[in-house]
Amino acid sequence: MSLCLSTLEPAVLAPSTPCLFRWAHRSFPCFLSLPQLSSSRVQNEKYKSSLFGRCPRFLCGTQPVLPIGLADHPRVSTVNVFCPRCRDVFVPRSTRHAAMDGAYFGTTFAHLFLLTHPEAIPPAVEQSYVPRIYGFKINADSTYYTAARRRENEERERRAGRGAGGGGGERGEGRAPLSSTAIMRRVRQMVRDGRDGRQGR
Repeated sequence: MSLCLSTLEPAVLAPSTPCLFRWAHRSFPCFLSLPQLSSSRVQNEKYKSSLFGRCPRFLCGTQPVLPIGLADHPRVSTVNVFCPRCRDVFVPRSTRHAAMDGAYFGTTFAHLFLLTHPEAIPPAVEQSYVPRIYGFKINADSTYYTAARRRENEERERRAGRGAGGGGGERGEGRAPLSSTAIMRRVRQMVRDGRDGRQGR
């Protein structure tokens, strides 16, 4: 029995067309990045000319970036840009790039490009931003640095308390530890209750 490809191909291929296009778009730049191919100069020139944009981080010194997807599956996130200097990911400034599915570049292209073109890897950023107030550094033990850590520790303790008392009816299980202020408030209330009881007699 012979099959009529003209009638089967549209029905079979149509649902897979977007997926095939994404795979081809993601694989083509990776294929061009192979150093033994003369066409690898295309991607290298795009990178050097900052066609994909520049890092918005001030200390990176307008370092050219590479497009990257945060996932290889479609409809997870839009295209982002990867800075080889600070090794961080940013939202692109171009609205055209921001509206593109990240799966078209995937998680591979930027890193494969740098592996195959090591001369394009810039030196790491040695300088880091230091917060100051009136020219003075902020103390490492101040609330500026410890507030977030303290909230994380309190949240971790609450979760541990709920986990220890989950489902149990024992007194005190699953409750968050009382602060010193709450303890003193309860002690004062107990003292007042004792006085009122004695006066009532």
